[in-house]
This record gives sequence, C-alpha cells and structure tokens, in this order.
Amino acid sequence: MGLDHLGARLDGAPQLTRDPLGGGIVRLWSILAFLAMLACSHPRLCDVAPVPPFTILPDTAPAGLARGAVIALTDSAPLTHAQVHVDSTEAWAITDAQGHFALGKVRPGAFTLMVRMINYGSAQLRLEMPPDRGVTVRIPLVPRCFQIQPVAN
Repeated sequence: MGLDHLGARLDGAPQLTRDPLGGGIVRLWSILAFLAMLACSHPRLCDVAPVPPFTILPDTAPAGLARGAVIALTDSAPLTHAQVHVDSTEAWAITDAQGHFALGKVRPGAFTLMVRMINYGSAQLRLEMPPDRGVTVRIPLVPRCFQIQPVAN
C-alpha cells in the first residue's frame, strides 16, 4: 500500500480525514458565533461633529438629472465607490474617483436619495426635482468605527 503525490492511498480504499474544526456542527457553531459577535459590536461615531445637512448647489443641471458629490465629513475628501440610489426606483450609481455621481431620468417631484458607503454612515436625503432643471447636491458622510471585544481563551 502506497500513497500518491497528494497523500491519498493508492489501493482505492476511502480515506477519512479529520476536519480541523471538529466536524460540520462545530464549524457551523463557530461561524454562527463569529456572526453574532459582529452583529453585537455596536457602531459608534468617530470623533467628528454631528452631520451637517447636505448642500444643494446653485449649479444648473439638465432637467431630470440628479448629480453631485459624496465627501467624508472629517476632511471633505471625495468618497470613491459610494452607492447612490433613488428610493423606489431602479436608478442607482457608484461614485467615481472624485466622489461624483449622476443619476438620469429622475421624474419631477419629491424623491429620496439614499447614499451608502462601507465604513461610513448612510444618508437619506429628501429632495424635490423641478420640472425645468436638475438637482446638484453635496453629501457629507460620517465615518463609523466598530469596536470588537477581545476574545478570551
């Protein structure tokens, strides 16, 4: 009886290997414990001021266009890859390297702009789309910190 280059037996008999986590149920409990730990780590705001209101800029965007920039509140740095979405529609965009986004074909009237970014708080902005022009906004997001409790042996 010999072994091949992967350590499997050559005689064709099945070989049982030991799972390092002790089997399926232990692995499942380990994963669930880790997810519970993540869910119970309460986010807290980093040392920043309260979120100022978003700013509607005097720029005249074309009719039906919602555009703007997403920035970090702490240093006004542009936030790349933030998700911007018009609530109750399929319209969404991802910010570019300068934090800019553009959403076309937004209907005139009231709408809610949702902004999300990993490691930052989300924003919900209630806006009004005029029938004759678009809207340009500047949206600051607050950084979020997560504290995880140390694991005891």
